[in-house]
Amino acid sequence: MRTNFTERKDGVTWTHQRWEVTLYPQKAGTYVIPPTAVKVQVSKEGVGNVSGTIYTQAQTFKVIKPSGLLDDKQQWVSGLDFTVKQKWDTSNSEVKAGDSITRTITIKGADTLAMLIPEILPATSSTHYQTYNQPPKLSDTQTRGDYLSQREESSVYVLQTGGEVTFPALELVWWDVDAGELKTINIEGQTFAVSHTLRSWFIEYWKPFAACVFIFLLIIVAAIKTVRYYQTHPLPAWLVYSRAVNQEEWGTVRMLLYRLLRETDHLVELKAYESKQEWQSETTQFQNEEVTTSLSKRLWKAINRRDTAKYQLGERIKLKKALPQLNKYRINKKKK
Repeated sequence: MRTNFTERKDGVTWTHQRWEVTLYPQKAGTYVIPPTAVKVQVSKEGVGNVSGTIYTQAQTFKVIKPSGLLDDKQQWVSGLDFTVKQKWDTSNSEVKAGDSITRTITIKGADTLAMLIPEILPATSSTHYQTYNQPPKLSDTQTRGDYLSQREESSVYVLQTGGEVTFPALELVWWDVDAGELKTINIEGQTFAVSHTLRSWFIEYWKPFAACVFIFLLIIVAAIKTVRYYQTHPLPAWLVYSRAVNQEEWGTVRMLLYRLLRETDHLVELKAYESKQEWQSETTQFQNEEVTTSLSKRLWKAINRRDTAKYQLGERIKLKKALPQLNKYRINKKKK
């Protein structure tokens, strides 16, 4: 800032020009302002104009951090009477994927410069939105030597998918030069419920959707092959037995159960299958009294369970033939 004024001293009028430069150190340390060269020209009686160069004195000052709570990575500003206002604008009243949300933050403070107010809105994006930061609007005014500064930041978030989208809370840290203390202004975040479009839903869920379609197709193929197979082959014994039980065809039920017993243990009598008292009692009821659905299913499961266990054990301990060539020889001899 430049100020011009005159002063009369010892009957002589002197013209003054004062230059003021306000410094805002940003880091702690010792600063040296070197001498500044000033070219001047004055009118001297009997000589005329006289010009020359004079130098200011060098200035040294030391800067320290106002608080031990501040570190080199933290952004902060010093001044007076800082205030923060926040505004949210949406492109539609009910936001959906593809719409935009604009977040505007206005910071005002005294005894500082707008360029010194730290950046508040981050430029990061996520899977839920893309961020487009607008150039900040800086404003500095001066009234009777008091500096008033304003910084306005705005970010546009273009929504990429549906669901809940949360924008984080922020804070402004500033040093109150009058109170001599560190202060923080908290800026609230906000959560929006975003509706899906067909395109955004498919982009987000196409993998599980494709997996479900693939599994569904496998089930259809397996079902078709199963139906075709049993068109030329007999149905499984357990299925035939279950149908007979559900239709209460007890004669068929007894026949199928005895067939399973004969194929499993080469037995023709149910009582010979198990010596336990419970088995003897149930088989007596099955042979002589009224057959029930629950009894039929229990007897089938008991015999079939043992058959399955024998099969699994036999597969694990099946012995290899000592002379496989001899077995081939016998087969060829029978064919002849």
